[in-house]
Amino acid sequence: MQIILLKDISKLGKKGEVKNVTDGYGLNFLLPQKLAAMASASKLKQLAEEKARGQEKIKKDEEKYENLVKKFEAVTLELKAKVSDNGKLFAGLGASDIARALSQQKKIEIDKKFIKLPRKIKNVGEYKVNLEFGSNLKSIIKLKIKAE
Repeated sequence: MQIILLKDISKLGKKGEVKNVTDGYGLNFLLPQKLAAMASASKLKQLAEEKARGQEKIKKDEEKYENLVKKFEAVTLELKAKVSDNGKLFAGLGASDIARALSQQKKIEIDKKFIKLPRKIKNVGEYKVNLEFGSNLKSIIKLKIKAE
């Protein structure tokens, strides 16, 4: 029996893949649980169209991210934060704070998931923040944190 997976199933495959399974497994488990659908000619055609649209979206996203990487090469952000007497920030700065600062200061909208910080920044100083957009598109911005 040939099926199209509707969800990722460990040891079987990922969503959208066409697989051959035994009749019992397909009819008694996969289909009733709505984990898979019967593979008909129309559904296979629809699956191919969805994959093509997905590839187009990925291509557009990559072009968009390449343009963003070029913009970030010369970006330096300056943030002011409340600090204690010894130079530690009262609240650590995270990816969402950096994304908000990019939006306000440089008018560049970016999702916080692309900002890679090992941990929140808790001290005054200069930092290099890595941005990773997938498919080997990376950039670095300079971040200067000053006392308020």
